[in-house]
Amino acid sequence: MKHLKAEKPRTLSIRTKLLLPTNLIVIAICLILGFSSYYNFKHTMIQMGVEQAGTSAAIAADTVDGSLLENLKPGDENSEEYLAVRELLSKLKDDCNIAFLYTLYLEDGKIYYQVDTDTSENRCMIGDEYEYSYTEMEKAFQGEAMVQDY
Repeated sequence: MKHLKAEKPRTLSIRTKLLLPTNLIVIAICLILGFSSYYNFKHTMIQMGVEQAGTSAAIAADTVDGSLLENLKPGDENSEEYLAVRELLSKLKDDCNIAFLYTLYLEDGKIYYQVDTDTSENRCMIGDEYEYSYTEMEKAFQGEAMVQDY
């Protein structure tokens, strides 16, 4: 009869027992700090963009002659007044590095685009209806420059 050797059960060493939970805790802390830093950085960048756009909107409001805007009506997209305002706003948009800059007007309780600095074929023309309601844009029509945070 052969003598069977009893196998010892495998056990983790003390070193492994200490390093495994420690590494898991370090990884968890790094993940938490990474997500927190990302969120704070994203929030700060959005706030900085909103402030820059607000400054640009205030400059645009002070720069553009309101009497030129009052006289613009649908079909005036090739008029000297329209082109002058559009060129001024486009330069301001490029100088301030903002995505969108346009003027709006209110008529019969609805909001319409007036001068849009977009250069694509999808740009809005004078009289195209604006997608937001008057209540959302009320500040703008009370004379304050308005910025959306997205």
